[in-house]
Amino acid sequence: MLLLYIFGLILSGTYGVDYEDNDLAKVCRPIDRQLDLLFVLDGSGSVSGSTFSTQMQMLNRIVEMVDIGTEKTQIAVMQYSSYTRVEFGFSTHQTKDNLKNALGKIRHLSGTTKTGKALDKALHLFKHDTSSGARRDQEDVAQVAVVVTDGHSHDDPVPAAQRLRQAGVQILTLGIGAHINMGELFDITGDESLAFQNLTSQNSLDQFVNQFKKIAVGELCKFARGAHGAEIICNSDSIDIRVSTVNPFYGHLYVANQFTHSECVAKAENLSTEVYLPLSLTSCNIQKQSMIAKICHLITHLFYYSNHSIRMPCSYKISSRNSDQCRIEDTRVGETVIHSWECDKSVFDTYQSMLIHSCIIINVISGENKTLVDENGCSIDPAVMDSPEYVEPLTAFAVGKSVKFPDSSLIQYQCHLRFCDRLLGECDAILVTICF
Repeated sequence: MLLLYIFGLILSGTYGVDYEDNDLAKVCRPIDRQLDLLFVLDGSGSVSGSTFSTQMQMLNRIVEMVDIGTEKTQIAVMQYSSYTRVEFGFSTHQTKDNLKNALGKIRHLSGTTKTGKALDKALHLFKHDTSSGARRDQEDVAQVAVVVTDGHSHDDPVPAAQRLRQAGVQILTLGIGAHINMGELFDITGDESLAFQNLTSQNSLDQFVNQFKKIAVGELCKFARGAHGAEIICNSDSIDIRVSTVNPFYGHLYVANQFTHSECVAKAENLSTEVYLPLSLTSCNIQKQSMIAKICHLITHLFYYSNHSIRMPCSYKISSRNSDQCRIEDTRVGETVIHSWECDKSVFDTYQSMLIHSCIIINVISGENKTLVDENGCSIDPAVMDSPEYVEPLTAFAVGKSVKFPDSSLIQYQCHLRFCDRLLGECDAILVTICF
């Protein structure tokens, strides 16, 4: 049998088409998802007495919804006011009875409400504290923080919440007390459907349970064709490649580095979800050798990037949503990535802000480029890079997808930074743009 190497066999979408809504066809089935679940409890003076007791009753209701164990759901609890106290970590209690006993021993702290400070502590617990018992970098484990508060924080919780969500932690908020500031709860989650009021009513409890089940149930998916998404059939003098997509596909299926040779390219037509590429063994620079009892292999290519080596007052990094590494060296096409910019505060004035604008992606081999963010700082192609969000005046991030150009896995991102002084009113004309 012949072993044929098809190096860099990939799909290419055409510009102007919403290719983000398409993907290789998969067959999926629901599976129970393991959770690292952190309760972040408001222990301030405004949440005391019967209100704090109600808060603990709500927690016990949630505990009854899940199975507790090392390979199931692990629960940790933090309580905060002026400072934050970790009541117990994720791996401390591995049975439901022990967990409920521990919840019954929690006593109210009292003090002011520092929700932002508590959310930064939550990030440390999930991603950096080696003794917390959090299961990091496990695809089958979802990390979830349930923030229980009245929504009247004495610090700004939004930047800390953004950092927590950016690190891959799902946040739900539960409003507690007679005077709930739902606006703050919405801001913390970034999604109104994840913010809830008191679970004392059956309707509110049902809404929470339905949303919680969506998080707790995952999917196990396999490609409909082949282990890597393509069905490859080896014949005596040719090779047949078939790919199925979820939606009608616009673009090309081709052999890497052979895009200019028509016999090496299949163009998707007629709104089809099936793409077929027949290849002769004498074409497209196919390499072959005789081997016994082997099958054809599809090699998935990665794209690479390299950082600046020069010391600059502003830094850029690209990271994975599900990783706590400071940056990634490579990623697969289509995976979610986070672009981050940060300028050294010691170099700039206290009142200075920045605007990320005019971002392009460059084909390192050919020099071809495509604009991703316009001169006003708004995304032109959100599927590749969304509009930058500003955590602080000199810190920003943008969510995107890893992509590549045809016949080139080497790409470079380039953005411009514009600075202004808020005290002098320079930022009024620069930072007023609202991106849609």
